[in-house]
Amino acid sequence: LDVMMPKKDGFQLATEIRQANAEIPIIFLTARQMKEDILEGFKIGADDYITKPFDIDLLCLRIDRLLKWKDFGMSEGADGGKIKPVLPDVEIVSLDEQFVNAAAKYVNENMGNADISVELMSSALNISRVQLYKKLLSLTGFTPSEFIRDMRLQRAELYLHDSKMPISDIAYKVGFGTPRAFSKYFKEKYGCTPSEYSKKIKGEI
Repeated sequence: LDVMMPKKDGFQLATEIRQANAEIPIIFLTARQMKEDILEGFKIGADDYITKPFDIDLLCLRIDRLLKWKDFGMSEGADGGKIKPVLPDVEIVSLDEQFVNAAAKYVNENMGNADISVELMSSALNISRVQLYKKLLSLTGFTPSEFIRDMRLQRAELYLHDSKMPISDIAYKVGFGTPRAFSKYFKEKYGCTPSEYSKKIKGEI
């Protein structure tokens, strides 16, 4: 589930799923990275909470392990029908995921700064600009500039859902130099302008 979805948010849907079935595995895959959102997900009964950007291979591994863990935990043992104890799942974070998380953290911490650059980002991550370019592109499919811009757009989408700020204010708050540039890139990613998107989620279109 994503947290932000049309008509019904992920938290509400997860609650309904849990009320109907306590065993179905639930994973949140979302751009919402606030501590309170993560805690809310686990309180509702999520089995995992993964923030974007993410590594698809690691996601598949987590799904596979979660399904095996659920199946093993529900199975009966041979000794009198008793259920075998199951060790808690241990999260293993690969070096690649740590790198992507560090890059995402840097962008999040500098979201409102329109002057952050690939050079500053590579310096903060203690990696050369060329290495940063190659590594981000191979792990996420984004160049460093695209990575920064995509995270800005994800944050802007959250503001469009959760705040009443004018679109121009959102553009500056997430680090775009002009509302016009913000609108251009937003439309490329979401297929509509920020104002059109805002009207859609409010049911005005």
